[in-house]
Amino acid sequence: MIASADELVAYPPRIHPRKGGPSIYVDRAGGVYLLGADLPLLKYGLYSLDRWYQAAPSGKAIAVLTAYSLVVLSSEGEELWEMPVSSHDRPTFRFSTDGWSLALSSKKGFEVRDLRGRLRRGSVVPHLHGTWISDVKNGWLIRDETALRLLTDTGEIRKVSNLEKAATVVSCATNILVFGKNTLSEISPLDPALKARVSALPDEGRVANAAIAPTCDRVLFATQHTLYLREGDSRPTAIANLHDATTLSFSLDGKSYLWLGKKDASEPYPLDRGELNWEGKRFRLPEYIYAARFANGGSGFPVTTSTPEGVLRWNMNDSKYDTVGGISAHDGYNLSGDWVGSLLIAMSEEIFSNKEKGLPPRPEPPPRPTPISELQILP
Repeated sequence: MIASADELVAYPPRIHPRKGGPSIYVDRAGGVYLLGADLPLLKYGLYSLDRWYQAAPSGKAIAVLTAYSLVVLSSEGEELWEMPVSSHDRPTFRFSTDGWSLALSSKKGFEVRDLRGRLRRGSVVPHLHGTWISDVKNGWLIRDETALRLLTDTGEIRKVSNLEKAATVVSCATNILVFGKNTLSEISPLDPALKARVSALPDEGRVANAAIAPTCDRVLFATQHTLYLREGDSRPTAIANLHDATTLSFSLDGKSYLWLGKKDASEPYPLDRGELNWEGKRFRLPEYIYAARFANGGSGFPVTTSTPEGVLRWNMNDSKYDTVGGISAHDGYNLSGDWVGSLLIAMSEEIFSNKEKGLPPRPEPPPRPTPISELQILP
């Protein structure tokens, strides 16, 4: 169960790592920069990509959590700052909406730094620790095991809501959504009383993943079998039947969104059902992909990641894609990727050959995805 809604990656079964876990590579001028070698070993299932790396909105910088440090790079590849981390206290981190600050929460407390690593005045709050953080118009949200709190710009700490263990939380600048058991609570962080507006959900199933557009006017949320879209204050509409909705993502301007999941629960990964809604025009995403996102902090074209093809950047102007990075299917799995400024970020897992491990031969890689111009355009 994820702590709160973030972009998820499907960590595939039958992986036999060479070392301790996935690696994150950054391809920049001057060569490939290995950042996240031997990340703590993941188990088969779903993991938050934001736990490992994030791109600042509008693509100003990236932050990567390695086994030993948190590293921030500019979109041109300059190392802006690095902070050592302990294996016993890995920080939760989040870029601000404007992309100029990075908030961190650890057992030591909460703090906000600029892109050069300098502490923001008045931003350090000892012992305020959360498993998920997000900024709103008048401060930062911090979630722990039992409650959601608001740290205002004036330094006041206010409880927004008590939380069920399985609650999913998303936020934008002026709205906070808490998905509980059969209910949705909406709270404005600007309301002095922090009063919740509660409504019933259209589905009795637990909401496992959700996303809200940066423009605050659209929401995607998924239960065990159904994906819903809510636009404005209208009632949510079921837009797809699917399992394991791993990616629910909006572009920075809120005009486009994409989602990934499974047709059924028989074989969890890779994912085999996804859709891109590009400014109102719907496309079916290729099968056999592990992750997808809008590049450059949400302001760019879609990027998808697959094991057979690597990291693909889709150009929606000429309806073609470029393979911009990743490793071959015979070397391992491509788990995620992004394109930020002049940087390519790829998260991959190298594996021993099955022959080395005394295992049956791995199946042949799935077929090559079809260029977007040949994909089915949905009504």
